[in-house]
Amino acid sequence: NPAPKIFIARFFLRQHFSLGNEMENTDPDQNQIAGPLPKSRLTVTVGKFSLTDVFDDNRYSHDARTQFLNWALWSGAAWDCAADTRGYDWGVLTEFHRPSWLMNFAAVMVPSYANGPYFDHDIARAYSLNLELVKPYSISGLDGRLHLIVFLNHGAMGNYRSAIDRGRSTLSAPEIDRTSSYCSKYGFVISAEQALGHTAGLFSRLSWNDGKTETWAFTEIDRSFHAGVTIHGDAWGRKEDNAGIAYVVNALSADHREYLARGGYGFLIGDGALSYALEQITEAYYCARLFPSFSLTLDDQVVINPAYNRDRGPFVNILSLRGHVEL
Repeated sequence: NPAPKIFIARFFLRQHFSLGNEMENTDPDQNQIAGPLPKSRLTVTVGKFSLTDVFDDNRYSHDARTQFLNWALWSGAAWDCAADTRGYDWGVLTEFHRPSWLMNFAAVMVPSYANGPYFDHDIARAYSLNLELVKPYSISGLDGRLHLIVFLNHGAMGNYRSAIDRGRSTLSAPEIDRTSSYCSKYGFVISAEQALGHTAGLFSRLSWNDGKTETWAFTEIDRSFHAGVTIHGDAWGRKEDNAGIAYVVNALSADHREYLARGGYGFLIGDGALSYALEQITEAYYCARLFPSFSLTLDDQVVINPAYNRDRGPFVNILSLRGHVEL
């Protein structure tokens, strides 16, 4: 709809509960008010937010406004992160902070249909549960963190195998939305970040979901691995700049692959047939802070076998220019 419309991305109440006397200072940031907070605390957020505001906060690859652009690099790509079409959700989020570790847990709503803007209000049967454990560590004085995320989505989702069987019986292409029933989808993300000095950092993620039910909220990836490095401009005398390069490989489950090969469509991909191959992506960017409140990024992505189809390739090149204003 091209008509202007007010959209509220976030609307929440956040309360901190102290679990100790030792304090730390927090800087002003996105969704964060500056000031002292207990190092040991329980934080409860209720309302509308994005799961990725808190989960998998990898400092080297998490923010598409100033870092990598490709969806598979924002977070664990096989994490079917519950959200509406724009990426936001309603629910309850708890953060349990301790000096040596962190645990996050969120219970949120799921869309009423795949990638839909409206939520299923039958919360006894439609919900998403997400748990993250974060362990900071240090190697030779260089900080790093390990993240483990597990998730369970439950909603009125279609099943790839049921759609394939139904298509065989009717001698037609499978249609996933004709097999919807309340069922579960689960998976995990392992995320790592490691400083390589004062100006560079390495990151990597491995993610997986069961690949039996249709992609529901994020993107059509069932297995994914990526690794990359970012470098801060301190290394060449421009401390507000940063650059990065990363490699991604994405895959589909056997059922998802067969569904597309038989002519099925998801909410993002589908060619009426499929000459399957792993999707591989290399992305590089340079983000230059031209003014205190404005940065400009040149970004290049090379995608091999786009949408897992070697007939679409062998590759496409996506050149982007991104401007970002931050007041």
